[in-house]
Amino acid sequence: MKIQIKLSREESEAFKNFTETIKPPDTDFDIFAKSVFFMGVEYMNIKLASAVREYTKSHKEELAASGVDVERILDYKDPNIEIVE
Repeated sequence: MKIQIKLSREESEAFKNFTETIKPPDTDFDIFAKSVFFMGVEYMNIKLASAVREYTKSHKEELAASGVDVERILDYKDPNIEIVE
């Protein structure tokens, strides 16, 4: 699969500067770009899990009344995701 992201001129320049500053010299650009992409996806997953948890906390009764296993959601621990409260 190939993913293309259209960046504005400013975004493109910022990414170029970021890459030149952060990318290890012995790392291929494509590998580095994939790493940055997947780190962003992981960050979004963590934020989403946190948002679901917060929503569940604030709507416990409503969700439980509709059949949602609220305690399972609140007690779930994914070893790959750390939710900081």
